[in-house]
Formats: sequence, structure tokens, C-alpha cells
Amino acid sequence: MSSSSASKAITDDRDRPLREDVRLLGSLLGDTIRRFEGDALFDVVERFRLLSKSIHNTPTAELKKELSDLVESLDAETAGKVIKAFLTYFDLINIAEQNHRVRRRTQREHETNDRPEPDSLTSVFDRMENNQDGKSRLRKVISQLDVQVVFTAHPTEITRRTVLIKQLELARLLKRRDHPPLSRRETKAVTDDLLKVIESLWMTDHVIYFKPQVMDEVRYGLYHFENVVIRAILDVHHDLVSELDKLSGESKWNHIQPRRFITFGSWIGGDRDGNPFVTPEVTVNTLNYQRSLVLKHYMKEMEILFNDLSHSHNWLKMSEEFYSSLEQDRILFPELDERYRDRYRLEEVRQKLLFMQEKLRRALNSPDQPGSYQHHLEFRRELEMIYSELESHGCIASLTSLRKMLYAVDIFGFHLAKLDVRQHSERHLDALDEITKTLKLIEGGYRALGEDEKVSFLAKEIENPRPLIPAHPQFSEPTNQTIEVFRTMVSLQDKFGIPAIDTYIVSMTQSKSDLLAILLFAKEAGLYSTQKSNRTISVVPLFETIEDLQNAPKLFEALLQVGAYKNYIKHRANLQEVMIGYSDSGKNGGITAANWELYKAQRALVQFGRKEGIQLRLFHGRGGTIGRGGGPTHRAILAQPEGTVDHRIKITEQGEVIAAKYAMNDIAVRNFDRLAAAVIEASLGSFDEKSELVYKERTPLLESLSAKSFTVYRDLVYGSKNFIEFFNQTTPLPEIGELRMGSRPARRKSGSQSIDDLRAIPWVFAWTQSRFMLPGWYGFGSAFQQVTQGDSTALQTMRAMYSDWPFFNGLVKKIETALAVADLEIARYYSDNLVQSKKLKDEYFSRIEEEFQWTRDAILSISQQSELLDNTLYLRKSIELRNPYVDPVSYLQVQFLKKVRGISAEGDASARQELLDYVLMSINGVASGLQSTG
Repeated sequence: MSSSSASKAITDDRDRPLREDVRLLGSLLGDTIRRFEGDALFDVVERFRLLSKSIHNTPTAELKKELSDLVESLDAETAGKVIKAFLTYFDLINIAEQNHRVRRRTQREHETNDRPEPDSLTSVFDRMENNQDGKSRLRKVISQLDVQVVFTAHPTEITRRTVLIKQLELARLLKRRDHPPLSRRETKAVTDDLLKVIESLWMTDHVIYFKPQVMDEVRYGLYHFENVVIRAILDVHHDLVSELDKLSGESKWNHIQPRRFITFGSWIGGDRDGNPFVTPEVTVNTLNYQRSLVLKHYMKEMEILFNDLSHSHNWLKMSEEFYSSLEQDRILFPELDERYRDRYRLEEVRQKLLFMQEKLRRALNSPDQPGSYQHHLEFRRELEMIYSELESHGCIASLTSLRKMLYAVDIFGFHLAKLDVRQHSERHLDALDEITKTLKLIEGGYRALGEDEKVSFLAKEIENPRPLIPAHPQFSEPTNQTIEVFRTMVSLQDKFGIPAIDTYIVSMTQSKSDLLAILLFAKEAGLYSTQKSNRTISVVPLFETIEDLQNAPKLFEALLQVGAYKNYIKHRANLQEVMIGYSDSGKNGGITAANWELYKAQRALVQFGRKEGIQLRLFHGRGGTIGRGGGPTHRAILAQPEGTVDHRIKITEQGEVIAAKYAMNDIAVRNFDRLAAAVIEASLGSFDEKSELVYKERTPLLESLSAKSFTVYRDLVYGSKNFIEFFNQTTPLPEIGELRMGSRPARRKSGSQSIDDLRAIPWVFAWTQSRFMLPGWYGFGSAFQQVTQGDSTALQTMRAMYSDWPFFNGLVKKIETALAVADLEIARYYSDNLVQSKKLKDEYFSRIEEEFQWTRDAILSISQQSELLDNTLYLRKSIELRNPYVDPVSYLQVQFLKKVRGISAEGDASARQELLDYVLMSINGVASGLQSTG
């Protein structure tokens, strides 16, 4: 047997439990379909399945015609049920695959005698074990570790929370099957429960029949905190604390010192860029909801502490400090004392915990009532007092839950996650223009000023103690709301503290005045002051286009010449957060140019920061999909330029991947572990002159590749208005805009048809649905051809870069994965059936198809593979197994799109809406099958 076939046999053997799970779930789904819909529908579904598999194996014209005839023969109701069948199937196998990931990880640990997994914290720690210099650097990096994970809403989030809860129940049952021995009765009970969930899934609507409001998105996003995230992060936090104590030479368990390694943020309820529904009131409600969620969690955890800490006065005596605190609580809560004092007379820790739980309850329900915790540090001090007392008596193991509670309070406080505020720079420009015109401050208004004049005006007003904006502004609603956002931040910061809300992100930052404007609004609201203040604001530019990324270092260099901004940076302890946008830069210039410009911008910004004595926190606005900067987080961090991570990083977790990464505890723990390991490993690297020389040698090649791919991409996407027409017709973009899939509109400007005004998420989502995956690869093939034709050594250089440069390796692998997921035959079916003009279709589809082949050939040549993903067989296998099952849904989506578009604006509205609901179901099905949205 060859090594490749042996490897395949091992993989097949390890995947046998997954196949058995899928077989069982598929059988139970089939039984359910037969029971409710009859054999006729089941037979149609099976026919679709078998035909699609046959076409993937042997794509003959006869088979394709048979499938096309089958699609056209179905009435709308039957077609909808077929989509429902495949969609439900994907619900089942997605969870089965996640469960198998956990299973495989457990198997590996046993098979390797607990040898640490690659890319894990333990593997990083082990490598440093016998390296004294390395251990010293490791201790420094861990002690300074500052990783911020920011959850965002997703306008194309397609999984209902109702469905998600059922999926998690499936995961629990599959895990139960993995832990024998089970009695015959227990085995039957698990199977019966699986059938119960599958039946419920079949009878549940996957389509959301209402337009989600922002608070719906808040509840959905925070659901994962409540159920998984809070507990999962504590395991990783404990590993980091233990390693740091070990490196510091602590002889006893010193786990009560406040430490924060990984913390959390959220945009849900704070991101108002292009979303008029995110009002100041929504932002207030969001932070109140976050507070209630984390307080309820602490109250629930107090029950566990109550069970753990039944330590009796008969066995240990507490200190005078403890008894004094207990006596104060008895006076504060006389009714509680009377109810429980005799029952827990000897269990004094339990008495204290009951009082603490009441303080939490009051903080939740009536925070102004006497006895309520006003700040999380009050709660922490009492937890720490109990911990220190019991530890001094030799307790260790029984304090496990108490230690975790201390960790949780350090990480989540009473606010759960920092709420970032984001708004487009144009909104501030409009507001200042109206204010200066109304108050007759500038002739012609703020917009009429040149950039230097704007900077001069803003700098003077920031330093001017006189208020500029009236206490009761009487401007237009948008301007009044812009002003109110800053005032809301003031009231929320006073109530929840600076860690809860201080970040203001400026989308499309292009000039110095875009950032100085925020300081002026903040100063006017009392959020920023040149004097000492208990309030603060972190002004964060977001660079999104290729041009803005290129100009970012020069912008900061000029900005620091402005005294008002230089003073602001000093007030922020010389720490500047900068956000770089992967999504819009990709839409603006294509994947190759975007990745290279992001890489260069980071290097230049960090070098500038070092020169000026400014620390940078780079905020990576990565999307979930490849076309928006997505991909494995661990690999992406290690591919960052040297010196740009430096123990500090902030990253987004986009809504569409949150469920995949944080719905199951074991997977969430693994993600947090790998994230911390990657940041530490990237931070341990030191500046290497040799690698810097190699970088400079390779820069011209990357510059050429980037520039040529940029030209090819821009020529396709922005070269002619005809492309917009082709894009709208060959993808379900127009229908996506009509569907109830998120609170935020798909376009920044209502009614606009330009690519510039289309958000990156629906841009990528539409290409994903029609199976082109175009944003994830277009332009690289032509650039490769042009570069290699002009330089005989270019291919060898690229192969070397693929081998030893994580950045280039990561870029090639992302493009390779996008190509592998794409299906140009299905994409052709979309174009053939939906593009009305043959001339239009031929003009663009042929270009895309040709570029696809060139890019495929380029990737195979660089990676020296015969087929895509030859070096990543598990991913190739997953795609090959999934795509045939997605195809029927794609074919049926095309048919429904044709019918929807065939109904005129004056036609039957109810019939059109019914068809649109089927389109939404098919969109859900394709996204679930490909495990990719936008």
C-alpha cells in the first residue's frame, strides 16, 4: 500500500464514527420525511441526491438534462419541500462534523500519550521549557497579553436561534452516544431523542418571517456568551495564570491577582454605520442587557459556590476581617439574617455567600437600593477575601469554582463586553456642516473649508473651553442624534465605567479632520477634556480602501503635528488603536492587492509608532469568509508582519462564524487556546535582520503581483456599468436586499446601485450563493501569468515564498480554498438561466471562467500539487462530500429566482412574496451546505 493510500486508510478509519453518525441522522431524517410527506417526496429527494452525485463523478450532457428536467417539472410547493429536506440534512451533518472535531481531538490526545496538540498553548509552553532566555520572554509576553475578541452582528446571518438551540441539543445527544457503555434502554432513549429533535426541526420554519430588530441581534449574539463563551474562556485563562505563576516562581497558588489576558467586545447595538435603527436608546438598552446577562450568570454561579463552600466553623476559624464584613451584612439585610442564621450558624461562608447573592440581586433589579453592588470591584473584593481566608487554611481543590468566579469577574466585570461605537466619517461631516451654518460660525459651512482650514478650526475648538453646541440642540434629526451619541457615551461611562464603552470607530477615515471631529464632539459632550478627567474616549480610525491603507502612515505623521491630537495621545498613555478593514479593501481592490496592502500598512504603522514612541493596537476587521479576510485565525495571526502583534491584538468575530466557533464548549475552548497561542508565538519572535533583507528582496515581486491583480480586478468590477447589470442578474443580490435577514440595510445609501455603496458582506454573499466565490480569487491568475512571463525566476521565488513565508503561504491557501469551494458549472447554470442578454453573459462569464482557470493553474504551479487541496485532504474531502448535496438547492434557487423576477411590480404581490420565502429558504440551504455566507 502506498503512503498516500495508507494515509487515506487511516483517515477513513478515523472518520468512520462520523460516517456512522451521518448515516444514522440521515436515516432518521428520511423516516421523518416519509412519515410526514410520503414516499413520493422522499423519492424525489433521493433522485436529486443521486443525480447530483453522478454529475459530480461523471458530468455527462444526458445527466445534466435529466436533472434540469427534474427541476423544471416540480411545482413550487414540492420544490420548497425538497429544499427543506436538504437544508435540514445540512443542519444535521454540520453538527455531526463539529462533534467529530471534538471526538478527533480527544482521540489524538489518547493516541499521542497526551503529547500537546500543535498550535496549542501547551505546545508553546513545552518548547520554552528548557530555554532560559525563551522562558524570560514568555513570562513577559504572557504578563502583558492583551487580546480583544469583538463579536459583530451579521446582516446575512441565516440561522434562527430556534434552530440553533435544536442543533445544540443534537450535539449533546451525539456526544452522549460517544460515551459508552450505554444500556440498551439508554441507547434507545438517545436514538428516540435524536428523532424527536429531527422531527421538531422538520416542522420548524428555517425562514424568519419578521425583520429582525437590533435588540434581536443583540440577544442572538449574546446567547453564546451565556451558554458557552463565559465558561470556555475560563479554562484558557486558568492555563495562562498557571503558566505565568510557574514562570514567576510562585510557590503557592496565587490565582487571585487580577489579570486579564483575553477580553471581549461587541459591535451589536453600537455599530450605527449605515444602520439607522441603532439609536442612542438602543445602545443604552444593549449595555443594560449585557449587564443583566452577566449578573444573572454570577447569581447562578453563586449556587455552585454555596454547594462547594460548606466549610464549617468546627474545622476552621475565619479572621476578624471576615467576621466584621459578615456583621455589616447582617445589619444591612436583617430579614435575610433572621431567615438563615440558625440554619447556617456554623457555615459562615455560606451565610456570607447568601448576602453577596442578595447584593447581586439588588444590583440587577434595583441598583439604587441600599446594599446593591455599585461596582464589580466591590463584588471581587468580597470573593477575594473568602478565597484568601480559605487558602490560608490550606484549601486548594475546593476553591476551584471560586477561582473561576474571580477570573470571570476580572474578564467580564459587570458589563460583560466593551461596546464599540462606530459611525461613518460622512455623518460627522454633515453634522458639523449643519452646526456651523446654523450658528453662523463659518461662511458657507464646514464643508466649504479646505482640509487645512478644517484642521485649524477643529484644533481651536477642541482647546476652547467655551461650549460650541447648545445644551438643547435644535438641528435636524441626524445631527441631533450624532450629538446625542456622545452624550449617551458619557452617561453610560458614568454608569458602567470606562471598560464598558470608550471606543469610537470612524469608518472610511481619509483625513486628519475625520479624527479631530470626533475629539470635538467628545469635548462638547464632556467625554474628553484636556484636563484630568474620569472619562475618556478612544478615537479609532478605520482604513478600508486600498488608497486609504496606503495613506494611513502619512496621515498619522501629519496628525501628530496637530497639538490638539498630540495632547489627546498623551492622555491615552501614548496608545493608539487603528482598525484595518479586510472586507472593503477586498471589494475595492481584490484579494491579492488587499492582502498585500494590509500587510504593508501594518508594517509602516508599527514602524512609525516606534519612531514616535506610540504603542499601536491593531484592530483586524476580518470577515468570516475568504473574500472578506476570513480563514483560520491562528494561521492569520502567525502570518502578520514581524513586530506588529507584540502581545496586543484586537480581532472581530463576524456573526456568521460565531455559532460555528462558539456554540460548543470544547470547540470554543480550542479556539481560545489557539488564539492565545498564536498571539504569544507571534510576540516571541524578535527582529531578524536576515528576514528583513529577504522581505526587501521579495517586495518588488509582491508589488508587481499586487498591482497587476488590482488592475485586472478593477477592470472587471469597475470598468463598465454593464458589470453591475451582470452581477445583479447572475446572483440573488436584488432578492437579498428584500429579505428579512438583518437590521442593517445592504447598502450604505438607499436606492444606490453602485458597487461602492454596496456593503462588502452582501457583495461576497451574493457571489457565494451563485457559487462563483469570485471575491476570494479573482485577479491572481492574470497577475501570475504577467509576472512569470516577464521574469523567468518569478515562479521559483514564489515557490520559495510559499514554503517559508507565512504571509504568502496563507494568501495562496486562501485562494486555493475559494477555488475549491467554487463550482463554475453551477455558476454557469445561474448565468445561463438568469442573465437576460446573451451578449452580457458571454462578455463576463467567459472572462470569469478564463480567470478561474488561470488562477487554478497558478495555485497548482506554486504549491506543486496535481489537484486543489491535495495537501489538505480533510478539507478537500469535506468539500467533495458537501457540494453534490448543495447542487439541488442551487438548481431550485435559480428556478425560484426566475419566477420571482418574472412577476412585474404590478403583479400578484402575495404570490411574489411566497416565492421570495422559497428563495430565502434556498439561500439558507446553500449557506448552510457551504458553511459560508458573506
